[in-house]
Amino acid sequence: MSAHDHLSFCLCDLIRLLWSLLLPCFYLSLVLTAILFLFIMGVRTWLQMKRKSRRAQDGRPAVAFFHPYCNAGGGGERVLWCALRALQNRYQDVSFVVYTGDQGVTAEEILDGARRRFNIRLPRAVKFVFLKHRLLVDAKLYPHFTLLGQSVGSIFLGWEALTEFVPDLYIDSMGYAFTLPVFRYLGGCHVGSYVHYPTISTDMLSVVRERNPRFNNSDYISSNPVLSAIKVIYYCVFALLYGLAGSCSDVVMVNSTWTLGHILALWHAPNRTSVVYPPCDVQAFLDVPIGDEDEEKERKKCHSVVSVGQFRPEKDHQLQIKAFRKLLDRKGVESAGRETVKLVLIGGCRNQEDEDRVQMLKGLCLDLGVADRVEFKLNIPFEELKKDLTDATIGLHTMWNEHFGIGVVECMAAGTIILAHKSGGPKLDIVVPYDNGPTGFLADNEDSYADAMERILSMTPAARLEIRRRARLSVTRFSDQEFEGSFLAAVEPLMSTLRLSEHFIPACLVNICSLSNITKVLGGLGFPLFELSSKADDALHMALNQINARIARNHLYRVSKASVKRIVPLGTNTFDLHLRFGIRETECQKSSGVDPQGCMYRKGFFVLEAGCYIRARVSQDVTRIISLRCTKADSSSSESSEEGGLGLYYDLNHFETRDRTPSTSAPSINMAPPIRAGHRGNNENSHVRGDNFDNHLPYH
Repeated sequence: MSAHDHLSFCLCDLIRLLWSLLLPCFYLSLVLTAILFLFIMGVRTWLQMKRKSRRAQDGRPAVAFFHPYCNAGGGGERVLWCALRALQNRYQDVSFVVYTGDQGVTAEEILDGARRRFNIRLPRAVKFVFLKHRLLVDAKLYPHFTLLGQSVGSIFLGWEALTEFVPDLYIDSMGYAFTLPVFRYLGGCHVGSYVHYPTISTDMLSVVRERNPRFNNSDYISSNPVLSAIKVIYYCVFALLYGLAGSCSDVVMVNSTWTLGHILALWHAPNRTSVVYPPCDVQAFLDVPIGDEDEEKERKKCHSVVSVGQFRPEKDHQLQIKAFRKLLDRKGVESAGRETVKLVLIGGCRNQEDEDRVQMLKGLCLDLGVADRVEFKLNIPFEELKKDLTDATIGLHTMWNEHFGIGVVECMAAGTIILAHKSGGPKLDIVVPYDNGPTGFLADNEDSYADAMERILSMTPAARLEIRRRARLSVTRFSDQEFEGSFLAAVEPLMSTLRLSEHFIPACLVNICSLSNITKVLGGLGFPLFELSSKADDALHMALNQINARIARNHLYRVSKASVKRIVPLGTNTFDLHLRFGIRETECQKSSGVDPQGCMYRKGFFVLEAGCYIRARVSQDVTRIISLRCTKADSSSSESSEEGGLGLYYDLNHFETRDRTPSTSAPSINMAPPIRAGHRGNNENSHVRGDNFDNHLPYH
């Protein structure tokens, strides 16, 4: 036998051996897959039977919020209680449940804590399901691979919650995305999520890649290239799993522009994602007058720098104390007298770890020699918080990449001059220019914080007073009322699945009727009527003006097709209109100033076109665009994006640069002339357009 024949014989034997091993493994995997599928279906059937039994006894659908730390007293808890209050006021025949891991407290004590801390009273009772294994999501249980450990732990904690109570609708309000597939696929629930902060982000990956030490990237890892490389791989795999879990959500709400960008990059659900700014009790602070220049001069005799935030490591209270030490060392402050400045740290402690952190911070104050100038106030009632903020000169915030910053908004509303970290929500959404002037200051290290505080303290009383007034006006867009309206509109697709006919306009009715017919139906249901058709016209006109102002380059866009998808009643004479429409480039130049609805479409295969979605809030006197998004049409060529027109995704609410002055008042419907059928522009090539705004011609 030749060497070639011998090799062929050996290869054949090897193939037969591998086949004899792989074939049983293949059959075994099929059997195990079938068993797993049957097991999952059995569990799902069992849970659905529990839900049917509960519905038979209660007679009402149930909405459950997953919030294991609902008694913590932070900004996330304020979102929870405001959301519950809005839903209870809107949906009278729905039961509401909160999954909490708080032990040693009663439901009455939790609600009383919400009343004292946030001044929020729920109109009806809420059922609390007390979970016994919250330790599974406690970070201290996982000194290594913390993100993975907490996420896996949240799956088991979610399973405990699901077996204790099976809701009809599940909302994760604390950021445990890995519970979403548990409730959706095992519990058969519709699921939604309110994301305060992405569990992982591209910024976290950058920190590890650049080997920068942070609170979530210890020195021994950042100093080791091998460990840093392993951690980058770990983060990338986790980001993939996190995106898969989050994509299970039927409705996604995020709290800021910064969070929106990361969630869109990870979850890939732009059509289901909207920005809902968290509620800030600005009215309680706005009701307190900020005084005049004489009072400001008196305030200068004793300045207080106040920080509001839970005592968590990411809040970086150490940076505040160190920057304050540097401030006291500055010549300008010493000449005014060190006794005239004090630092007040206000916050809540969730657990023993937070309390230990407070003791560590007190020790740092002793080491730096500022213990007599730093005051700690833990879990104080709302009235005391309001007094401390209104008496303060500077509001201090030091968290890197804060997702939003409710404490920042409260400081601005109270009349303090805010000094926030130059990143995240404070930079993009809150501390932005208003009325052609600054609303606060930003910093990112000890020296810049000390410089900014020294600058604020050295300003004239009149200059400080002007910044305070401007900041107050700018934060009215973060009120409880704005949150409740936006939240109700965002969750309406979920609530409509509960089939409460007395509270909902059926989706099929909206899809098969023109707007004029919907108006008649609304009148028959007893809703107060004004010209909804004209309001939709105004909303589309405003949206088209924004698109042409911000996106169009050489040619104007024109609406090609529009239809009403949903109408959400929010209160007396107030509605949210959800509309979809297409846009396409016209032959009219952007500089022509003509009405694009009277222009002819450009011809050719590479003409830019897109599909857009708007949510407009309308009332008797006001029409306001809440959200506006456009995505490139599927039929567009890849060359379309190369022309610089529309990219794959634009959220026009956040298309503005940071220097743009935010608007706080809703635009009046008189800002733009109404668009009516057959209206012609001034272009000689114009013709009667094929779309009709007053009844949104498409019938579905």
